Amino acid sequence: MKYTLELLKELTEEEVGLKPGDASEYRLRKEARAIVLNHKGRFVLMYSSRDKSYEVPGGGLEEGENPEEALKREMLEEIGYNIEIDRGVGFNIQYRNTSKLIKMVYCFLAHTIGKPNKPKLDKYEVAAGLEMVWVESFRDALKLMSTNPNEGPGERFSNKSDTAFLKKAEDILKTYPKPI
Repeated sequence: MKYTLELLKELTEEEVGLKPGDASEYRLRKEARAIVLNHKGRFVLMYSSRDKSYEVPGGGLEEGENPEEALKREMLEEIGYNIEIDRGVGFNIQYRNTSKLIKMVYCFLAHTIGKPNKPKLDKYEVAAGLEMVWVESFRDALKLMSTNPNEGPGERFSNKSDTAFLKKAEDILKTYPKPI
């Protein structure tokens, strides 16, 4: 991996308000996500009309991919843009005992390049009613994230994870602004 990422969160079931489960026989899932800015300085969140929730765009690494490769593929699929990665935001580790899953989530700051293509959502994303929402500010994004119903364990983990990424990205951009 080309970018240095700071560990932002280690999330356990207790931290997201769930009863701890058995920690034996975990499987590992790695994901790459990004705070993606366009030429106007706006950034994108994904909205699920089924779950009535927002999240930072991204997805799982496929066999043989590194986080940067997966991120570029996922952004083209989900938001229809090629991207350039500007820097790492951080990563977190989620211990999901009830589903016997350890999830490592890498997050980057990136910007769109070129003209948009039509997103190519997979069947799960289509079923979730996934769509892009361009947001003006971190305050707006965090406000939208706070409206998530957080009904299931996965949504609770994702919301805490994405909120940490958004807050860190905001701090990074205050200190190291990069014109797009």
